[in-house]
Amino acid sequence: MVNKFESLPNEIFIEILSYTTCVDAAIAFLNLNLRLQSLLAEFCRKFDFTSISKKNFDTIFQYQNTDEWHSMKLSDAEHTPGQVTYFFENHGFIDKFSQLRSLSIVNIIPNYPCPLFTQLPCLSNLVSLEIESLCGDNIPEFELPNLKKLTFTSCPNTCWLKNFTGLETIKYTMAGRCTENKLLVWSCALKHLKIIYEDYRDCALIQPSLTNLSQLVDLEVYQKEPGGPFPYGETWAQMISASVPSLKNFKFL
Repeated sequence: MVNKFESLPNEIFIEILSYTTCVDAAIAFLNLNLRLQSLLAEFCRKFDFTSISKKNFDTIFQYQNTDEWHSMKLSDAEHTPGQVTYFFENHGFIDKFSQLRSLSIVNIIPNYPCPLFTQLPCLSNLVSLEIESLCGDNIPEFELPNLKKLTFTSCPNTCWLKNFTGLETIKYTMAGRCTENKLLVWSCALKHLKIIYEDYRDCALIQPSLTNLSQLVDLEVYQKEPGGPFPYGETWAQMISASVPSLKNFKFL
């Protein structure tokens, strides 16, 4: 059966790959011939590890070339507890993932130490980054010069973003009260900003953070849970007129 499968034309094998995830394909077709392994490496470059056993996780990292990957997602959720820590203990980003363009690391245990932020600068081609959950007090300053899109959840301290000079799109969920340094800072090159907050008192932090965002085109502000006084519309209108001259779309819900 294996020999018959290995005789499949490239076009049919590529069609089969289009119906499965890269993780499942890497495990299912592990022992095929060199021709099909080359096709597997060429067409399977996006690896989502949010639902995978530790055994299969180890197998993929043993046999796949991470320098060819374009996208990866790690998670510390209930199906994969401790995965992020395990990744950094056994793999990490140093001298690996040279072509990685998109990275998601979600459900991180809050305040749990790991070398994530010291190793992220190794990903020089990274364009999109998603991280949750964070404490801004514990994040050192670092740079990702090619990063264009950032999605993250953290307490209201984003001072670590000030060196992200090329960042154009941010989706930020404000969560946690771990910081005393409540200060929201954004990239001056920002064009699209979406902020989600829970406590109505945090709305007072948002307005001052929007000054000098001269390139901002889209702004969305959402309160998760209703409560507190409704934001004063005239104040927002004055702020937008004075500080965000390029704004075309504004939503406040």
